[in-house]
Formats: sequence, C-alpha cells, structure tokens
Amino acid sequence: MFEKVRFDILSTAEMRELDRAEKENSIEKGYALMQAAGKAIFEKLCNLLEKGKLKKGEVFVFIGSGNNGGDVLVLAKLLLEKNIRVKVYCVKNPEDLKNEAALAYKDFKEMGGVCSLYSNEEKINFNNASIIVDALLGLGALGELKENYKKLVAVLSKSNVPVLAIDCPTIPLKATYTLVLGFCRNEMFEKESLKYYGDWEIAPLPYSQKNIEKFTKNIFGIREKEIGLLLPIRNEWGDKRDQGTGLLISGSLGMIGASALCAKAALRSGIGLLSMAMPESLYPVYAMKLDEPVMLPYEDFQKGCLQIQNVNELELYLKHQKALAIGPGLSCKKDVVEFVQHFIPKVSIPMVLDADALNAFSGKTELLKNLNASAIITPHIREWERLFGKIPEQAEAKRKRLQEIAQTYHLTIILKSPISYVALQNGDVYRIGLPNSGMAKGGSGDVLTGILLALLASGLSVEQTALLGTWIHYKAGSLAKENLGVHSMLPSDVVEFLPQVFHELNQDF
Repeated sequence: MFEKVRFDILSTAEMRELDRAEKENSIEKGYALMQAAGKAIFEKLCNLLEKGKLKKGEVFVFIGSGNNGGDVLVLAKLLLEKNIRVKVYCVKNPEDLKNEAALAYKDFKEMGGVCSLYSNEEKINFNNASIIVDALLGLGALGELKENYKKLVAVLSKSNVPVLAIDCPTIPLKATYTLVLGFCRNEMFEKESLKYYGDWEIAPLPYSQKNIEKFTKNIFGIREKEIGLLLPIRNEWGDKRDQGTGLLISGSLGMIGASALCAKAALRSGIGLLSMAMPESLYPVYAMKLDEPVMLPYEDFQKGCLQIQNVNELELYLKHQKALAIGPGLSCKKDVVEFVQHFIPKVSIPMVLDADALNAFSGKTELLKNLNASAIITPHIREWERLFGKIPEQAEAKRKRLQEIAQTYHLTIILKSPISYVALQNGDVYRIGLPNSGMAKGGSGDVLTGILLALLASGLSVEQTALLGTWIHYKAGSLAKENLGVHSMLPSDVVEFLPQVFHELNQDF
C-alpha cells in the first residue's frame, strides 16, 4: 500500500547517475528522455493557461548551456507548433550546445525558431509576457552565480512576470512554479533552497524500473491525493469499542493543557472510547475541561504528578485498550521518571511515546531497545538530542542517522521539525510537510500525539499511523495558517481544522 502513497526523493548525484544509466551513452536515448521532459513542461504551461493562472501573451524562455536548456528548446518547438508565441534567449552561443541539447536546438531551428544570444546590455520588454521559463542552470548547479547570470537574474526578478523554473530555480530568482523533472531532490528541501521553489510539482519521466531501483535510496515524500488510502475504515455497525479504545497518560501540575489538547485531538480523530489517567489532585480541573473521556484519577499524594505506585493499576487497565499514548505534560520530576521507566517495559499494546515519556529515558536509551510492543516515538530536535545526540543538518546524513536509530532500537520515529521526518524500521524514511512557523508553538506536538493515538486505536499499524497521522497534523496546520495566519493560529485551532481534513479524506476515498 505504501507504494501507492509515496514518491521517491533522490540526491542530485543520484539523479545524475540515473540520467547517465538511462541514456547508456546514446544521444538518441538521451534525446528521447529530453523530448519527454519538454512535453511535460509544455503540458504544465498549457494547464496553467487553461486554469487562467497566466495572462495570454508571449512565453519568454531563458536557457544556459546544459540539458535543461535542451528540455525547454523541445518546449519552445511544441509552442511554435501550437502557434503560441515564444522568445528564446541563451546566455551562451546556442551553436555551442552539445549532444541531445544540440539536437533539440536543431529541431527548434527547423521549425523556424530563433534563439537570441542574451547580452547584459540588452533591454527586454516584458509588457506582453505571459510567463518566464527559467532553465538557466538546472540540476545540481553549485557555487556563486557568474556575473552575466547575476545580472540576468536581477532583470528577471524585477520583471513582475510569473516564473516557471525547470528542475530548480536559478537562486536567488524566486519561482512562481517549479516543475521538477523525474524525481524530487534532497537538496530542494534544505532551509536555504525551498523558499525559492514556489508552487512545485513532479513531472515523472519514463525511466526504466531497473534503473530506478538501482539509484533510489529509501527516502520518500507523500502523494497528497493518495494519502487517504491509509485512512482506517469505520465500522458503521460497531459500537464505541469497535471504533477503537485508547488510554492517554499525561498531565501534571501546571501542564494540564497538554493533556486537554491531546485528548481533544484524539476525539476529533475518530477514537471510540478515550480513557485518561491523571494525578488525583488534578482531577477536578480535568472534569471541568473535558466531557467525553473516561477519567482515571490515580493517587498522587498531592504531588501533582503520577507515581511509581500507579504502575500496577495502569498495567491492569491496559487489558481493555487497543493503544496507548504517554507523555504530554507529565513533567520531568523524579517520581515521573521512575513511573515511566517502570511502566513502559510492561506495555504490550501499540503505543506512542511523546514529550516527557521520552525525556524519562535521557541517558538510559538502552531501555527503549526491545520493548514488548510496537512503538512510535515523536521527539522534536532537542528531545532527540537528549536521547541520541546531535542530528546531522545535511539531508543525506540525516536520513542515514534516522535509519540507524529506527533499525537499532526497533522503533518508528517521527522527528518533529519544520519538515518532519518519519523513519520506519525497514529503513524507509519519509519527508512530510512544509515549514509553517504557526506550528512552532507549545501544544502542537500534543495535538499530533492525540491524532496518532486515535489512528493506532483504530487498528492501523505503527507505520501507517505515523505516516497518516503526521500528514493529517501537517494538513490541519496548513488550514489554520491559511485561515488565521502564522501569528494568531493556536494548537487548539489545529484541532478545530481536523474535521475538515478528515471530511476531505473521506470524500476522496
């Protein structure tokens, strides 16, 4: 099922190797791939025109000396065939294009096309421009721009014309749209890159499955239109227990809000019966804040947190549950640390370990190995560092580290960050979402834990739960951002947008 909801992500080096393998040193094979790329760009442009996102006018194409230039020369030829006006500028002499790009130039010329050599002194009139197609550098260009490219990028940036970048924008030129050819690249998700991509999408190219399998490396993105395939099927004839029973262990003096957010998210995510364990001295506050959950107050001797004495009673209660979530707002008090370290090894149902349930294992991560149940852990960056040390910044090194920990500890990992990562025990790593500073607020992680608890209680595996739950959390956060803005949106608002996300998923599937 995962194959239907994901797409591969490659590094630039892997993409280059895939291209070389597909061409097999044959210009004809390379040109066939280039023609497929040019057709994909043409279809993207036609789609933008049909949807009214572009005004009618001339298409301005800017190319360098690489294969991306060849791709858009194929585009330019197709535009001429459809009587769409196109102007092509090349920063280098187009007669110097090589291999398949030279073939694309030859075919373009034979159609009557003209490729002008761009001069920095030239003034271009963009008044009648529909769109600018940026194919100046393309795949894997490194280092600072040369002076002539810098000047051209400055001109294009001031044009106020929409920009369609091919493969990747010529940074610092900001694209309105980016069409990524073949596969997404690791590098586009880096902090300093993604903001230049605008509205991006992938155009698949006809690579052979043999070569794809050879060069892809177990890192994926999620296909938004297919993610609903993971949605649990509700039992319309079932009672509350048939829809899933879950236990939430959370909260302490001063951090009841974390419990409430988590509980509300679980309730909005379809759980049939939610039980909540809390310190007895705080029970009156819980009873005022929440109506639906079953409340389980446990003796805390007025300390405002759970105690090691509560372990046996809670272990007995687990027999009636399909899933457990533990951690939001528990605190890092010594009593709580002892409670968590003694309780978790006794759990035999699927569980989510979050926040202070993870902090309880700082310096004792070996206790997380070989648990008696499948588990999802949901650390943010600082919690990760307390458990496993510094996480690498570079994308490829980060992927390898996540794989290593997931496989060594037999855990499913959700690393919460501006772009979240989900690492499965089989070595697969997924990137989910886009940066949203409105989610960088206390309580957002508690909402995620509630969503995960509900999905896990419905009978989904930890892998399905981690992927679907992380995506639902991201999508609800995106809706909150669109409607309320990053400054004003709250974690409780993310909960309020969950019904819309689930409704849309149910409409699609």
